[in-house]
Amino acid sequence: TLHSYRSWKKITNDGRKLALDQRMINELLPDDETSKVSECANNVFANWKKTADFKGTQLVFCDLSTPKKDSFDVYNSMRDKLIEKGVPESDIAFIHDADTEVKKKELFSKVRKGDVRVLLGGVQLAFKPLGA
Repeated sequence: TLHSYRSWKKITNDGRKLALDQRMINELLPDDETSKVSECANNVFANWKKTADFKGTQLVFCDLSTPKKDSFDVYNSMRDKLIEKGVPESDIAFIHDADTEVKKKELFSKVRKGDVRVLLGGVQLAFKPLGA
């Protein structure tokens, strides 16, 4: 039935969120240093340090979250973890901030130059032309 399908879909989606970071289900839960978000931040930081000599860049994809101002999201959590580890905020960008084709081109130019070394975004936003 439609109701059981919706229940199954919600359970599956909640499971995916829980596997990523338990705060996606309940933002009052503590930050888990063994979560996928924490492990990803550790890996991104290690690569950021390792590639500092040539300003290596990284693209981090997350399609289960979007940046928010008033509640928990993976993007801001990842940025905060990276800044806490020593990555300058100016080295980190969200594809969501490039809301026009011109801004998107400028952002990717900064990534190619190494001015932005960590770009976080969803697959659809990163590779799909705006307005398409």
